[in-house]
Amino acid sequence: MIALGWVTVIALPLAVLTWAMFWPQPIPPERSVEGIRRRIEAEDAMQPVRNPQRRTGRIP
Repeated sequence: MIALGWVTVIALPLAVLTWAMFWPQPIPPERSVEGIRRRIEAEDAMQPVRNPQRRTGRIP
């Protein structure tokens, strides 16, 4: 009976810890691929690029 108690005391916290570590976290809509794509398209639509070299980071 004592062995069952020790198994419960050790196994239950380990099971909860394992569950918490491997449970997938929900991805917020603004961090999904589609959300990022919409944000980039909205930013591009708001203001035109005046200096394309500055945007790409290339220096001639």
